[in-house]
Amino acid sequence: MQGIVTLSWQPWWERRTLFVYKTEFLVRTAVQLLTVELLSEDTMAVAKALPEGVTEDDVRTLRKLVAQNFQDGQNTVASHRKIVAALKNYQDRAVSVGLEDEFNRTFVKMVNRVLPVKKGEKTADRICKLCESFVAYIQSKEEEELKNRMEDDETDEDTVATRFVEYLINHLLRGIEAKHKTVRYRVCYLIAVTINHLGEVSDELFDKIKRNLCKRLYDKEQSVRLQAALALSRLQGVDEEEDDPMTSVTKLLLNSLQHDSSAEMRRAVLLNLERNSKNLPYILYRAWDVHPTNRRIFYSRIMKEIGDFRLLTIGMREQLLQWGLRDRDSSVKNAAIKMFVDEWVAATNNDLIEVLERLDVLNSKIADVAMQVFFERRKDTLDKIEFSEDFWQNLSAESVFLARAFNQFCIDQNQLELLDTRLPELTKLAALIEHYLKDLDKNSNDSEYEFIVEQLLVIVETYDFGDEVGRRNILALLREVLVRQNLNDIIIQRSVEVIKKVSVSESDFSQVIVEVISDIQDTVLDENSNEEEAQNPERHLIALLKCLAIAQSALELIEKPLEENVNLTALYESLVIPSVRNREAPVRERGVRCLGLCCLLSSQLASENMLLFGQCYTQGHESLKLEATRIITDILMVHGTSVLDTEDGVDSRSIHKLYYKAVMNSELPEVQALAGEALCKLILGGVFADEDLIKTLILAFFDSDTGQNEALQQILSFCIPVYAHSSIENQKLLGSVIVDCFKRLTNSFENTLVSPTQIFQQLIDWTNPQRFVNYDSSEEAKGSDVHLSLCGDMIKRIANTDSKEERKVLCGSLSKLHFPVTASLDRLNELRDWLAELIDADIVTEAVPKNALKRFSSTLDKAIAKVSDGTTTILNDTAAISEDQTEVPESQQTKQDEQEDEGEAAVEEDENRDEEDEETETVRTSFSSEQ
Repeated sequence: MQGIVTLSWQPWWERRTLFVYKTEFLVRTAVQLLTVELLSEDTMAVAKALPEGVTEDDVRTLRKLVAQNFQDGQNTVASHRKIVAALKNYQDRAVSVGLEDEFNRTFVKMVNRVLPVKKGEKTADRICKLCESFVAYIQSKEEEELKNRMEDDETDEDTVATRFVEYLINHLLRGIEAKHKTVRYRVCYLIAVTINHLGEVSDELFDKIKRNLCKRLYDKEQSVRLQAALALSRLQGVDEEEDDPMTSVTKLLLNSLQHDSSAEMRRAVLLNLERNSKNLPYILYRAWDVHPTNRRIFYSRIMKEIGDFRLLTIGMREQLLQWGLRDRDSSVKNAAIKMFVDEWVAATNNDLIEVLERLDVLNSKIADVAMQVFFERRKDTLDKIEFSEDFWQNLSAESVFLARAFNQFCIDQNQLELLDTRLPELTKLAALIEHYLKDLDKNSNDSEYEFIVEQLLVIVETYDFGDEVGRRNILALLREVLVRQNLNDIIIQRSVEVIKKVSVSESDFSQVIVEVISDIQDTVLDENSNEEEAQNPERHLIALLKCLAIAQSALELIEKPLEENVNLTALYESLVIPSVRNREAPVRERGVRCLGLCCLLSSQLASENMLLFGQCYTQGHESLKLEATRIITDILMVHGTSVLDTEDGVDSRSIHKLYYKAVMNSELPEVQALAGEALCKLILGGVFADEDLIKTLILAFFDSDTGQNEALQQILSFCIPVYAHSSIENQKLLGSVIVDCFKRLTNSFENTLVSPTQIFQQLIDWTNPQRFVNYDSSEEAKGSDVHLSLCGDMIKRIANTDSKEERKVLCGSLSKLHFPVTASLDRLNELRDWLAELIDADIVTEAVPKNALKRFSSTLDKAIAKVSDGTTTILNDTAAISEDQTEVPESQQTKQDEQEDEGEAAVEEDENRDEEDEETETVRTSFSSEQ
């Protein structure tokens, strides 16, 4: 069955075409859908006035020849080159005898046959490629002829090729707004491939193409939008200076790139958008596209097209590396690594110092990760890196960062022998630190010297301190520096960490810190007279803040209880307590932080000061609220609830209220997000198991006010499912509050982000035992009765609520519940009795929820019957209900229910119509000229 069979000729309004497939296809008949939309009588009829010497037989012969070539062109693209040449020959002969218009009409008539054919059908795709090849061929031939006539002063712009292309595009534009989605797709596709080879056209046609394609960018079908975008991308930069910026092609493409819901559409625009300075920020933002394929293509292809990374700003480079190297998708991360290692580093001729100079290592958050992945990818460079004496004596921010990154990678890879040959010994390194500390003292405001000292301290902390002389030199140096020199908090922290490393024990470390703080107080505070101190209070404040910074860094490293450390007890009494009572806000805030760290080392101290931290939250400014929230959370994570409900202490209820107010307060979003994260940690850690706090998280998740806080929403969207699906006990606790939460959310529906139906479906999903992380291997999960209890709560709420919306959702959600295989027969009977009482009481009068109740009652009866017979059953799919159920008559429906049913019927009718349209799409087309 290889041939093409067609019916006898009929008028266009009655035309039917019989399409015969090859042996692997069935024969099917389809209506030619596009005839009314694209073809008219004058297009189909033979021209009445034939040119002189031309007969109707000549016209029919031309049609048959063109049709036969199209017939052959749908079989394989291998023959297209020969067919294109033949079509060009027919066109030239038709032009010579005055049948140019007839050729054009016959050509578009053949094109019409493929327009209704659905996307992906190979035969239609081959015809589209044939059209593209023909347009390209005639344009190339036209260009060759123009070159041969260049010696002429005048050239004719109105050529056979331009006339044909204009005729074809004008014809296609008639179907660009067709009702059928496949027609719109094929039209936009043909226009897109034709524009690729478009020569000079009239301004009128150009504007017409542009205007119609711009409209298709907002088509409801993604495939149509994509082809329109591809076509418009060929028109970028053409006379856009004169266009309205809001309707220019580039502006519309950028809008699609940012806001189109289709990842394929955004990808097409991204790949075809012009690479210029105006478009660059929008292009770079695709590195954060929600679809991983788009992100991967950006790093693997787009960045190559952009060119040298040094053309980007430092901020752009940082952002691209941060997004790429920390991407969750491994393919995107690998593409970003390859871009950095094989392109960026290679662009600097493998000069790592220059690469780091382009990344601003002083403030970079990703440079360290970038160097680690470079060393991992290019391990051959480790042996080539040399740190000479001159290198250490002339350190810059980039060079010391490279040395520190090299040191860290070698330690992680256990290549200690390589470190011994590259880095200086401990005594020399101590001398280097002293050298750069002196430079820092002379240039106290130079951030580069601060960075160099910090990186050297990070390096020295990794040493084993087997060199006793070097160890003593480092300890003496750091003690002296901490006392005599004004340093920033980072260097103070690094110095204290090194002192902890070189100290023999924690007690020895505590003693050194107390001595350092005492020396600062002696040298700065006490050696001067009171008159001088009064004249210079700023010096006193700076010294006090420095002592607190040292104490804070030390307290963060100590693990033994405070009562066992005499030195820290003395420090607490002499420094921390007075600072908390200080009038200066910076001193008081730093003192509160140190007090919180002390409380982590002593449960008694924590219990005594919980009230103080609560007052700091309620009465303090935003930064103090953040500090108090962190401290209270850390204390509870370390000591649990043992520090609450003590004599003269804070009760649990007050702490619960504090977290509730913090999470629900949208005026301070940073505090709100921190409180939400803290509460999630406490609940996940098992510190809190209170129903009211669980309700707080659920209400915050769905509330529209808290929904504006993206940080909080991200925390809750992760923590709530983890909490629910990690423990059956957690699910039970969550299930006990669901109905009450839903009641509160329904009462304030305008303050929720989603509809009540979506809310309850999400709540049921969280409590579904089948979603338990180890469901298959957990007998406890398989026997969970969470939804049994929830079903009872839902029935009670249906009986007591006056809200129609709430009743409708609850009744409709009963079928979503999952009952375990070990469900108690007594419990099931109890639920059936409650449900029967609810139905008999006729509390639910609306048709939709009443029908839902009856369906659920029938399913429950079947489940009970199976359990009574000893048959194992799981009630988790109550959608399959017998068709002989009693339904509420339509006459009893309210007007609102009737409108809803009518709307659903209309939607169903539209869906059926779309399915019928899909069934009538053609797969293989006949190009017989007799039709």
